[in-house]
Amino acid sequence: MPIDYNFFPKIIKRFNSGIHKRNVLWLIRILILAVISAITSCNPAKQVQKGDYLLIKNNVNIVYGSEDKEDKKAVKSIFNKDSFNKIIKQKPNHKILGVFRFHLAIYNDIDTAKLRVDVEKKQKKYLAKTEKREAKEKKPKKYKKPWRQWLAEDVGEAPVVYDTIMVDRTVEEFNFFLYNRGFFNPEISYYTKQDTSNQKLKVFYDVEPGIPHRINKIEFVIPNSDIHQIINQEIVKKDSVFIVGDRLDLDRLKGYQSDLSNLLRSHGYYLFSRSLIYFEVDTNFNDHTASLFMYINKDRLPTNKKDTTEIDVFKKFYVKNIYVNSSFPPLELKDGEVIPYDTLKYKGINILYQYKSSFNPKALKQRLMFSKDSLYNFAESDLTYRKLYSLGVFDIVNVHYEYNKSSDIRDGNLPLDAVVNLKPTRNQGISLEGNTTNNGGNLGISGSLVYTHRNIFHGAENLVLSLSGGLESQNVIGQTEEQLFGLNTFEFSPGIELIFPKFIIPGSQKKFLNIKDPKTFIKFDLNYQERPDYNGIILSGYFGYRWSSAKILAHRLNLLQVNQVNIDKSQEFEDYLESLNNAVIAAIYDDQFIISTKYILTLNNQLFKNQRNVIFTQFIFQQAGNLAYLAGKAFDAPTDSSGQYLIGGVPFAQFFKSEIDFRNYNYVNSKNTVAYRIDVGAAIPYGNLKVIPFNESFYVGGSNSNRGWRARTLGPGSYFDSTGVESYDKVADIKLDLSLEYRFNLVGFFDLAFFGDAGNIWFLPREGFTKDSPAIFNVNRFISEIAISAGAGLRLNFNFFLLRFDFGLQLKDPSIDPGERWLFQSKKDYNQKIDDINQYKLDNPELYPNPVFLNHYRPTVLFNLAIGYPF
Repeated sequence: MPIDYNFFPKIIKRFNSGIHKRNVLWLIRILILAVISAITSCNPAKQVQKGDYLLIKNNVNIVYGSEDKEDKKAVKSIFNKDSFNKIIKQKPNHKILGVFRFHLAIYNDIDTAKLRVDVEKKQKKYLAKTEKREAKEKKPKKYKKPWRQWLAEDVGEAPVVYDTIMVDRTVEEFNFFLYNRGFFNPEISYYTKQDTSNQKLKVFYDVEPGIPHRINKIEFVIPNSDIHQIINQEIVKKDSVFIVGDRLDLDRLKGYQSDLSNLLRSHGYYLFSRSLIYFEVDTNFNDHTASLFMYINKDRLPTNKKDTTEIDVFKKFYVKNIYVNSSFPPLELKDGEVIPYDTLKYKGINILYQYKSSFNPKALKQRLMFSKDSLYNFAESDLTYRKLYSLGVFDIVNVHYEYNKSSDIRDGNLPLDAVVNLKPTRNQGISLEGNTTNNGGNLGISGSLVYTHRNIFHGAENLVLSLSGGLESQNVIGQTEEQLFGLNTFEFSPGIELIFPKFIIPGSQKKFLNIKDPKTFIKFDLNYQERPDYNGIILSGYFGYRWSSAKILAHRLNLLQVNQVNIDKSQEFEDYLESLNNAVIAAIYDDQFIISTKYILTLNNQLFKNQRNVIFTQFIFQQAGNLAYLAGKAFDAPTDSSGQYLIGGVPFAQFFKSEIDFRNYNYVNSKNTVAYRIDVGAAIPYGNLKVIPFNESFYVGGSNSNRGWRARTLGPGSYFDSTGVESYDKVADIKLDLSLEYRFNLVGFFDLAFFGDAGNIWFLPREGFTKDSPAIFNVNRFISEIAISAGAGLRLNFNFFLLRFDFGLQLKDPSIDPGERWLFQSKKDYNQKIDDINQYKLDNPELYPNPVFLNHYRPTVLFNLAIGYPF
């Protein structure tokens, strides 16, 4: 039965308590409808006409007909079910969690009779109002759909009714797809399975590609000897060109056609076009072979280059003059007259500008990959464009060439003028940002102010001045979570950074010309934290490099990274750390000095177009203190009572740290994404200091990690805190952080997600911990100490901005004894343990003058408010 929606406003009013914002109201209405639809909509084909069928599944079965191992290998390497699923013209309705057709259910639950009435009334009113506005010479307002129409068309999804025409088109596309890959005689068929009682249907495609045609002969018909020589040299250099025995691939031929055209245009042939290259294939169906002929014919198509239509396309060109217009488009006076240009000549280039040049000529010259009197080179022009655009100081970069009609012909090469038009972007900008946070119950607000100058020294150098601060609520020694109120933590952080668009390094820059987007950065930060239990100041300085070596590989090397940490602990916190009776944990909060080198390698294939399976991997390696320790040894520097070398009166840290962060995003379709992350790290202290500094230690929990726990409150290991307060940050030497998330679009900018998180932190075995300490990593038990949480979240996805509301439920708590860790297990022994601890505190008032009592177990759900995806 169709659902009567008239009762929704009353229910929504109760939930909203007076909130009448349209988007929120509709979201709640849809969620209620989804629950009802899940229960009542048993037949997804309820709106399919009699005699028609709802398409519920496509299945592709690839048959390997050939017994030849090489042929089978070729088929398996090229084709899989996903290759064909992309081509299928008619796909079933979208599913959520792979099971529930939510959008179809919404559509099915709309009363079509009432929908028609609503639309007719709305359109009639709209036309009447539009006529009145037009009579007053006013523009008509935008048509707003009645809510049933909006629900049916924008949220709902009409049933996909099986269509034989679409299936026949799919078979044609399969044939075309295989033909282009050298399979000229495939056998493709399909059949259907029908559920007549429920009007459902499945389509099964059987695809037998057959035997591929292989190249048995390659012949180049090229009338120009120089071009022939260039192509032959490329064949010798590269292994990617077709050779005898290769499978004939027409798509690959098209790519090869473009590659050869760019190759020749990079050897002076400015007028050359890919249309001049064409292929002929002579196939033999008996032995599945093909003879490949490549022709270059300059008379095949006329060129469309301006002012050069009468010039032989086999002529080479050279660069006679270079003009760089740094004031593009030209500025004009009020009367429309163009302000005259001035010209600055610098090492073979002419720099045009109006008023005063804003760019250092040396910086521009270094990014011109071609030079005066050199042969025209398409690859150098393209690289010039990318290098200039990557500076970040130009909105428009245009590199083009104009035929110079002078008679200055050199060695038979015709003259060209290279023209580089540059439209500068705004040099300076200020951004202001404010946020509210709820990190697992820790409420907070933060803000930042950033000033950027993108051309501070006229060579595209970036100056960034930043100022950020925030307030957050934190637990205090002697307070329980219920007693916590107010924003009692303050953080303030000014910073300055200089970024140079090159490597600042001794020697010539020529050896780095082929490196993509080189950067040198110098950065200084101060971070001041005022917390209930301690005040901290962290001074940081960085010097290093950033660059890319491939489209998917990015590098960052912090050659020198210096951090000084000063912590002023409150007396209550000092007493608390002493009560823990653990020298390692206490040392984490001591003053520290860190001199380190860090290298970060990032692999990200997200930049490739139409990538359904995106992989992001980051490798981090950091080493600290070795040079300082060796210097201390060599110069017999003084030490403290513990034998530690000091810098500024503080022992410096010495450790090796490594972390691997792997993320995978599988875009199932336009509405569904499955993402997971594996983040593993370890830090090993040695030498001068036997602990990892606080700001270099690992932690888990919070809105981007294990969302069932607040940040830095989980672990280490199965350690149980009997104090009753989470008064110090839980950090350690080893981290395991796992997350799985299923994301899907509900309607418009409303997304939903279900997630599961797992992980923990551990200390490495060392002095200060007993052999059986629950906080240290033990191979035999670490799996049982992995904390697990799961939950759901609502996301407001505006593409450029995402606001996230996640609710995490603790499923497994490793701080509870084995046998009771899971949510569904009895907590009888745990609750008895709590009673015993509370009684002990009562019986020992001299030890616990202000006791904080523990509560019996109760399921914990944490709310996390954050900006952006968790990973």
